[in-house]
Amino acid sequence: MYSQLFDIAGRLISCIVTTLIFFRYFDARYERKYPQSYLYIVGKIICCVFNFFIYLFNVPALNMLYWSVVIILLGSFLYCECNISKIRYHLTNVSFFLAYAICESIGCLLVSAGVNVLGITQNTSAVSFVYIVGGSATAVILYYLLLQKFFVQEKVKKITALLQVLYAVITVYVLINIGSILFLLQHTLTDRDCLFLLLDAVLVIVINLYLFYLLDNFTENKDLSYKVALYESQAKSNYDYYTRQVENNKKAASVIHDIKEQMRIMREIKNKQTVSEACGYAEAFEEMIEPLIIKRYSDSAILNIILNEKAEQCKSQAVSFTVDIQPVSLDFMQPIDITTIFGNILDNAIEACSKAEEKRLCLQICPFNEMIYVQLTNTYTGELMWNASGRPITQKGTGHGIGLENVENTLRKYNGSMECSEKDNQFSIEIMFSK
Repeated sequence: MYSQLFDIAGRLISCIVTTLIFFRYFDARYERKYPQSYLYIVGKIICCVFNFFIYLFNVPALNMLYWSVVIILLGSFLYCECNISKIRYHLTNVSFFLAYAICESIGCLLVSAGVNVLGITQNTSAVSFVYIVGGSATAVILYYLLLQKFFVQEKVKKITALLQVLYAVITVYVLINIGSILFLLQHTLTDRDCLFLLLDAVLVIVINLYLFYLLDNFTENKDLSYKVALYESQAKSNYDYYTRQVENNKKAASVIHDIKEQMRIMREIKNKQTVSEACGYAEAFEEMIEPLIIKRYSDSAILNIILNEKAEQCKSQAVSFTVDIQPVSLDFMQPIDITTIFGNILDNAIEACSKAEEKRLCLQICPFNEMIYVQLTNTYTGELMWNASGRPITQKGTGHGIGLENVENTLRKYNGSMECSEKDNQFSIEIMFSK
């Protein structure tokens, strides 16, 4: 009886662990297509049930084929990724499955080494059960310690020393428990021993999954708290920006109030026919109202305000600022999104450009195949460092570099994408988005 129980329990453990890890991978890396959580719960149950029946054939190649198909189906119908091609998308997911299978194999090899060292020859069903448990436990450990870093790069942040210690403790706990199970298998097993072995192995897997899941969520929560703080900081910056616009409006009101007095004086000068004084007053008047004149770059009022402010910054820092905007409509965008996208990329460009010997900045916006294409090019000095996602790494330390991430998050609302490149000390950002 225990032989069949070991066989069923082992298969179930492998099916459940594999399903949970694969869905965890997709949730961490991609966007869900549907908001209904129950669809994904049903998907997990279906995957487990079908995998269990596939296991009954006891053909490893069939099991590999099954999960390869499942990975492609999950990527096609439940999850999506707009920033890479479909072929690369599916190849990446299948590669993850193969890497996970290798991690399981490593666990089985470790158990096999323990079996050989201890000289265990009896209890074939129990030993097979431990092989499955060891493989599943090792796959869970290696997923959180290694696979996430290679396949979920944009979601994985720096692991603190405390978390590293906790990961190590969990790993040691799992290894000790598997070792104790192997030690138990050296002896003839009673019914109580079999039950204890079964429960202990299940407990190892459950604790392993649960603790790593908690630590992973703890890391994500800390990262989200950090991002929220940065977003709040940027929101305050935007608020300050609009506050400055309010102050400018007050200044405009004050100047407009003075215009009546200036016009009265101009009429008196005209009546006295003193041309030189009239010219002087006219020049002073033009200088006074110049700050109130907003240059019209596009049909978007908020973009005009942003570009005028950035043009003033460039002027104060001796940066050559060229703007080429063809007729495009940004009416479909929220004003705060326009501020987030163009404010961030222009701020970064002006800062980098101001430190270069040749201070040159160029913004181009034009329609492209029913989409909107944006290119911002600026000169810079020094050496750029890039992360694995193809984004420049800030040299200003913690708390900086959130700008481009905000831009990317905003672009997703408009099915947009962003690419960064550099050549001959010129940094370029290319953006595409649509309604």
